[in-house]
Amino acid sequence: MKKITVETYLKRIEELGINPNFFTSKPYLIFSGADCYEDKGYLIVKDGKWLVFPPIPTPEILTGWDYPKPYSFWSDFDNYHIKSPKFEFLDNEYFFDPKNFSDLSGGKWETFRKNSRKWKKGATNPYYSRFHKRNDVLILLAEWLEHKDKQCLDASIIVRFALTNNSDVKRAYLYDQDQLVAINIWDENYKYINYRYCLVKQGEPYLDEYARLLFYTDPEIQVKGKLINDGGTLGSKGLEEFKDKLNPVRKRKVYSWFNF
Repeated sequence: MKKITVETYLKRIEELGINPNFFTSKPYLIFSGADCYEDKGYLIVKDGKWLVFPPIPTPEILTGWDYPKPYSFWSDFDNYHIKSPKFEFLDNEYFFDPKNFSDLSGGKWETFRKNSRKWKKGATNPYYSRFHKRNDVLILLAEWLEHKDKQCLDASIIVRFALTNNSDVKRAYLYDQDQLVAINIWDENYKYINYRYCLVKQGEPYLDEYARLLFYTDPEIQVKGKLINDGGTLGSKGLEEFKDKLNPVRKRKVYSWFNF
């Protein structure tokens, strides 16, 4: 087994035309501590004893499911089909077209249209910026994590996305007057923009909706021409209902697969 770079793995994903899932990005794999290897003609990603994704063949191997070892893995790809004796639901993935947020007219947008405007009406002087003060981020992040602790998949990854200097991670900051009230964080792979986190100040009704609207209508997002992978719901019925009302272009079921 030979260790390879994250870039090598992601390049092969693109060459094979595999649809990346929410966890398939250079920053996510680095921040999560996953390791990439070439193993007998297949590229794999491991996190401890787990395979994170299904093994994918190198150019020397015909595309197919011939990996010579047990192939239990955590999160599948929707267009890379495999056979395994057991699988279980992991989460949903929501895909949105940012251009759809440019026009919120019509009945299907009524709830989000109204809610996304409510926070701004009570704000004093809101502005959206790429610039921030680090101490402001630390305060908002600590408050958000304290409130969301039980729902977080991995708080350490969130902290890295919020604080680490990494050119592949993009962030935008919503201030009201001089107070930081929200942070949008995203990265991307060859096919999708991954909307990683929307961190908002607690006790601010409808701030989440307004921050999300800023993200989806951001010129930097709009010009990319990519769909947004907005991740899942982590078992939260309320979050699932919220994302359903944002009119996703697709809602995919993600599975873990087991070979034992």
